[in-house]
Amino acid sequence: PPNWVELYSGYSLVYFESQGYGLNQDLGGVGSCMEEFQVMPFLQCGSRNVCQHGSRTDKSFWLTTNGQDDIKAMAPLKTEEDILPYISRCAVCSGTQYSM
Repeated sequence: PPNWVELYSGYSLVYFESQGYGLNQDLGGVGSCMEEFQVMPFLQCGSRNVCQHGSRTDKSFWLTTNGQDDIKAMAPLKTEEDILPYISRCAVCSGTQYSM
């Protein structure tokens, strides 16, 4: 929109779950627009200052594009590069007016 500046663009994170706890993201908020796509977009740090990047039971859910009609096409995707075309993009902007 006029008088708005894009701060960054990213990928639309909807929800993630780790160790039995889930957190949903408001798609209208900055927290749902991740600058980088990662299947496990979070770290877990212990008391010894050792951090691990996700675990086998962690899950993340991303808003998808409508570019592929057949959901079965998702099944063979193995790497983040394979998945990226199916993840919806977002942008975080700053302006002098309130958004509607």
